[in-house]
Amino acid sequence: MNIINWDYVLGSHNQKVPIVTFKPTMEFLDLKNFNNQKLWVTLENTGQNCYDGKSFEGIVDKSTDTNPCPYDMSYNLPLYTLTLACAPYVENMKAGKIALNKPVTPKYSEAPPDIKNSPSNPQKSFKKQSKEDKEFNLDTLSLSLLGGISAVVILMILLK
Repeated sequence: MNIINWDYVLGSHNQKVPIVTFKPTMEFLDLKNFNNQKLWVTLENTGQNCYDGKSFEGIVDKSTDTNPCPYDMSYNLPLYTLTLACAPYVENMKAGKIALNKPVTPKYSEAPPDIKNSPSNPQKSFKKQSKEDKEFNLDTLSLSLLGGISAVVILMILLK
């Protein structure tokens, strides 16, 4: 992803914290949601040794800069910002690219075959409750509604 703009925000003790504006990919948006708006990225082609090839943790947010509305009204992804809290700020930065660091996530849905049916990990079976197993239970609200309706029906029969 190409960096559109470099800027800064003031951190604690008024230090300048770099912030980059860019147009995200769908993969980036999925990962930011999965990782609670924090991602590790590697910066490339910035022209600065303190950035090129280095990985930084960034906090993702929607940019206040807006995309111009296209004439054909096609959907464009909004611009996003990445705040690089642990990166040094360098004046007059103009370009660069952001590369996502690929996350290492275990696949929880698939267990190895030897673990699935091992004696230490027995499979749990859940009995589905059938209609015959259910008890007929009326709560107080249902009983009071039935009593009220029956009283109205009896009064209507008597008044005819």
